[in-house]
Amino acid sequence: MVGTFGVAGGGGSWLAAQQQDQGVVGAEANLRAADRAFFQQVSLSLADGTPADKLADLEVREARIANGPTPQASFFVDRSVVIAIEKRSGDIRRLTVDVELRELDVAGGLNQQLRDLLTAMSHDLVAARNAGIDTSAYDLVYRQAEDAAARQDVPRLAQKTLDDTRAQDQALKSATAAKVAADTAFQAARDSANYQRRRALGDLAEAQAIPVLDVRGVAANIADLESRFPGARTLDDFNNFGAAYAAQAAPLETLLYARGNAYSLLASARQEMARAQGAGADVGADAAAIADLSNQLDRAGGLAAIQAVAGQMSFIIRDLVGLYFAARSRPFQPAGAIIDNVPFYQQIYSLSCEEAALQMALAYYGVNVSQDQVLGQIGVDSRPPHYESGTLVWGDPYTSFVGNVRGYETADAGSASGYGTYYSTIAAAARAFLPGSVAQAGEGIPPDAVFAAAHNRQAVVVWVA
Repeated sequence: MVGTFGVAGGGGSWLAAQQQDQGVVGAEANLRAADRAFFQQVSLSLADGTPADKLADLEVREARIANGPTPQASFFVDRSVVIAIEKRSGDIRRLTVDVELRELDVAGGLNQQLRDLLTAMSHDLVAARNAGIDTSAYDLVYRQAEDAAARQDVPRLAQKTLDDTRAQDQALKSATAAKVAADTAFQAARDSANYQRRRALGDLAEAQAIPVLDVRGVAANIADLESRFPGARTLDDFNNFGAAYAAQAAPLETLLYARGNAYSLLASARQEMARAQGAGADVGADAAAIADLSNQLDRAGGLAAIQAVAGQMSFIIRDLVGLYFAARSRPFQPAGAIIDNVPFYQQIYSLSCEEAALQMALAYYGVNVSQDQVLGQIGVDSRPPHYESGTLVWGDPYTSFVGNVRGYETADAGSASGYGTYYSTIAAAARAFLPGSVAQAGEGIPPDAVFAAAHNRQAVVVWVA
């Protein structure tokens, strides 16, 4: 019995060992198959365009799993060896799936970029159409990119579609920018040409409204431009016409400005003449010259003639300004303010100015009196001044002459040497020597009243500060 069981037991162990060996071999074959499948998937993903760096960590993990230590099989059935190897095979199969998922992730990212680009490109297409660009070729590219986005191509194809579409969108934007710039330049040139045209035509109309101006040459040139202007089509056409019209407007404006300036000088000359004449200057020669130049200016038809008149007018203005200041340097003398045949008497005392003035005025009317007679008539208050609360007080100059009539002749008297008298005493003396001779007497009489009396040939005695 023992031998039989021993043989039987021995035979079972051999069979179990054989099955174990076959299980390990199968598990190792599965591991190698999983490893090959992994590398095939990696190669396929790389060929599809998945970046190598996206798979690098998976390859490292696969190598670590595939090359790991294999448990040694024993004579007895050892399922742990098979399980360990099958686990490694499963890990590698999962890594293979990760390769596929990472490829899908890359493709999805590229596809999202493509969709974003298509959104931007749709706006660029609208802008291009608004600019007048034929977008049929770009529309085709846009539709092809839309189809690619819907297909979710592998990374290599998705990247190519993205790059091609981006390049076409950049070309579209460049074409739109160029078209807009060209249109802007064209519009600016056309606007400038129209402005210069209006400018030239306006200047010509203004010049032709002045019959004496000779603008026939410029008018003929502008007429030629007008006949050709409707045919302007290109940027160069409008630039050339703008420059041509501006060239015709410039001499017209120079002519009109020179004429306006000459008439301004004429007005200034007349103003300076009136000012100099009012100051008493003799402006007869200048008045004749101004009248002659005014006639020349009215007849001047060209720029040279106008500038010649303006130049001479400037010299006359300078001459009149000089006459004005020369006249101003002389004492003011209103017309008629000097009465002829008034005899001159020098005052005989340093303070007898009022008495000397009355002596001359009475003599004009044929009444001959001396300054001493005038002093005797008005009376002399020879009392020296005195101080009241620190103020120097004299007698009353409205009733008599106050102070010492010899005044400054007494050097030792200083400021107390004399004072004088006022209008009331002089007026009373005039009436005494020539009854009815005083027309007006007082203080603060305006200068116009004095000048009016002089015009009426009436002698006037004035106190002037």
